[in-house]
Amino acid sequence: MSTVDADARALRVRGKTVEVSYNAQAAVDGKNKLLVAIDTINKSDRNALSAIATEGKENMEVEELTVILDKGFHNGREIQNCEKASITTIVAVPDVANRHENGARPDYLVTKFQYNKEHDTYTCPKGETLTTKGTWHIKSGDKSRGSFKIYRTPKCKTYPVKHLSTKRKAGREIERSENAEAVEANNERYHSQSELYRKRQEWNEHIFGTIKR
Repeated sequence: MSTVDADARALRVRGKTVEVSYNAQAAVDGKNKLLVAIDTINKSDRNALSAIATEGKENMEVEELTVILDKGFHNGREIQNCEKASITTIVAVPDVANRHENGARPDYLVTKFQYNKEHDTYTCPKGETLTTKGTWHIKSGDKSRGSFKIYRTPKCKTYPVKHLSTKRKAGREIERSENAEAVEANNERYHSQSELYRKRQEWNEHIFGTIKR
């Protein structure tokens, strides 16, 4: 098992802030508190998970690996890539903010909609069913997300509590990514293994303390 951490820097040059184009990644073995993978990249943590996790797995020469990471690494595509590589992720789940939900109130955030895998539908908090035409969409400018399907119900247009769920005139839409199952499994592990997740900072900070000493 290993944890991954990251670091970035900005410098002050003649009174101006200048970004230094690097992002340092470090993966630590939870048993021995030793570095098992390091990398310096020019992309964000959100797009770095599978690469550093795979490097750690290869360096440790194991068939399976569990990795623990903070919410900055939460990315459906990356979590899915880890699953394909026999790497189990426990990535912290980012907070769901209203601004990402088209004005939805807390009781109507996407996390309150229940997915039915057998029928490929969603059920809203009021019990209405949202269905999909099965078409896969790709949102331009967001390659990390991959393709997704859209779920709707015509009843939302005239529902009395529509204003609590969405500001869209056409009613509420739920988008389900092709990576949704892998993400949901990760999120369940994060919530059910909180004690294990709390080891992340302890393991990662250990190496930095050792280096400093």
